[in-house]
Amino acid sequence: MLPFFSNDKKFFFIAILICILGFFFLIDDLAFINKNIVEFSRVFGYGSRSISKGIFLYLNQNNYFVIEDYNSFKNLIILTFLFFVFFIFCLSFFNTKLKMNSYKDLHLIKNHQLFLLGSSVFIFTFIFGSNADYRLIFLFLVLPYVLNYYQGKNKVIFLFCLFISLNSLFFEKGYKYSITYYINVSFVYFCKLILLTYLSYTYGYVIKNYVFFKNKFVK
Repeated sequence: MLPFFSNDKKFFFIAILICILGFFFLIDDLAFINKNIVEFSRVFGYGSRSISKGIFLYLNQNNYFVIEDYNSFKNLIILTFLFFVFFIFCLSFFNTKLKMNSYKDLHLIKNHQLFLLGSSVFIFTFIFGSNADYRLIFLFLVLPYVLNYYQGKNKVIFLFCLFISLNSLFFEKGYKYSITYYINVSFVYFCKLILLTYLSYTYGYVIKNYVFFKNKFVK
């Protein structure tokens, strides 16, 4: 049996339980990391913290709307993205109309494994972090799946948004509190949000294939 992932439900739920227990054992360390994350809101970044920081600075700097409690506002943005990703994930995970794969093709298995690795990094760093765009290099891992299994306009939209996201420095122009810079940042971050949506939806589909269907793996 091919290693790395199992379609055994027990293995899946045991792994989830271990992750939850690990979270509680490391909660102090995670709290320390959380307090020391460098938050920046430039066009060459991504993540919920970058978005919350950018909105906070832009509104306060231009006196459009004063946000006094930044931490509460930041936590609200993080929770919003957490629920958004979970909702998109569930749309595909519980969609009974999506066709399941038999996993008799080694090439298909490898593409799905690479997709899960690359999309996991992007999704979770987007939800909880403030990241520079160099971390987008992990999205190259999802390209074999996207190029082979995304069809028509979905493939075009994804690749276009990926191209814009990887070349975000091109939009780093002007005073960072100006309306021009705000429009540039909004466009690039919208492209990254599209990537997040596509990857979250496909993530649910791939996880559903691996865990909840008794398919034969290549030996």
